[in-house]
Amino acid sequence: RTAVTIGGVTFDVVLADEDAKLNLNQVYHAPGPARTQRALNNVLGPSAVRAVRLAPATRPIEHDSPVSSDEEPSDEREIPRAFRSWGEVFDLERLRRIAGSDTALPNLTGDLTCWGAGSLNIVRASDASIKAAAACVLSDAGAGRLVSRYREKPNVSLELLIAQETNSETERMRLRRMLSTTSTHFSAWVDASTTSRRSSRVFSVLRMTDDGVTVNERFAY
Repeated sequence: RTAVTIGGVTFDVVLADEDAKLNLNQVYHAPGPARTQRALNNVLGPSAVRAVRLAPATRPIEHDSPVSSDEEPSDEREIPRAFRSWGEVFDLERLRRIAGSDTALPNLTGDLTCWGAGSLNIVRASDASIKAAAACVLSDAGAGRLVSRYREKPNVSLELLIAQETNSETERMRLRRMLSTTSTHFSAWVDASTTSRRSSRVFSVLRMTDDGVTVNERFAY
């Protein structure tokens, strides 16, 4: 995060790794809407949670069915975008009133995303995000142990970390969908302001489609 002033205009810029944030679409389609709300409660805190107004564009996909002994589990699954913008997660006008400013959104969403590959890059993610992602599959205690083990031995392989906390191939498959060690999606917040005029804000995300095509989405407000 940085700020630079050019010709009397100050540009506040926030660059971020979207895959290092908890993906609300992944959470919504994995354990379901109730877990999505709970994850938001844990990550946001009590004040900002009052502005949450989930308006998903699609219904959750079905939960995983048990894997039979002669069936090969698959980690691949297309995740529909239930939340396509922050306006489908927050009541932005209420958020502005609660925060007392239009600039709250970039700060509140530092650990959350509606974009990204789906799985969370634990190498760059915060402890709160890793725990929230792991808790979509494990118990809260198990998710906490996973975070502790990773912080104690950050060079341990993700596969070993997953194996230590899971009891079945189905759990391992589901946790692999939630966690990763790579990033391919990035974003930038730009807030341009002067002392005499209202700020102009742009949020831009570089995301990769299922076909491997890179798309730049821009939101101005």
